[in-house]
Amino acid sequence: MNARTATIIRIADVLHGALVQAMPGKLPAAPSGQLLVASFGGIDPRSGASYVTSELGAGGGGARPSKDGVDVMEMGPSNCMNIPVEAIEMRYPLRIRQYSLRNDSGGAGRYRGGLGATKVFEATSGDVVVSIRGERYFTQPWGLAGGRPAASAQAWVERADGRIEDIPSKRVLTLHQGESLHVDTPGGGGYGDPLERDPEAVQQDVYDRRVTVLMAREQYGVVLQEPALVVDQEATQCLRMALRAQRVEA
Repeated sequence: MNARTATIIRIADVLHGALVQAMPGKLPAAPSGQLLVASFGGIDPRSGASYVTSELGAGGGGARPSKDGVDVMEMGPSNCMNIPVEAIEMRYPLRIRQYSLRNDSGGAGRYRGGLGATKVFEATSGDVVVSIRGERYFTQPWGLAGGRPAASAQAWVERADGRIEDIPSKRVLTLHQGESLHVDTPGGGGYGDPLERDPEAVQQDVYDRRVTVLMAREQYGVVLQEPALVVDQEATQCLRMALRAQRVEA
């Protein structure tokens, strides 16, 4: 029963997919489809006491028929949110080197899927045993009505000697002092044709670092001029016409 939450969420995704077919136009695209559970434990060298703590990593919500998806919030049966960086660092021999929105993780669409998160855990003293249990490492949260799927989850360990070890969805490992665990949670699927998204909304997504300039061009057909990142309306119109023509030929 150790990964029961993963099983429950995957069942909810299947039911969601069935309801979407029965009620088109009324339900959102797929949410992240996972709640990352990562447990950290060991002996704290500073006090000699044993400890254990858990991380609950939320992903993005699916885009809705009339709105973007919600960033970094569980939308399904788990209903979990953020674990503050300060609470972890004050009590345990862990440092959070990065905690941010994961840009480009939301599925492209007329309404963009919610973003997942990037979080990096560093062992600051002693050895830390980590049990990581995630989902959506090998599949993508699906989009609806022409919306694109979201980015899959991924995780890896950066060892003290610089080696990078990829982690599958579930594994037990040990972090030595100075080593770090990197986790990217998936986003939510997009809703509607990305080429129908307002270029000004895409521009704002780039300003907010939710979408990169490259994704704006390749997925949304929006050309942004550097350095001010102003929408090039003429180039955007031409690019969108070319992308639509490619789809017809395909």
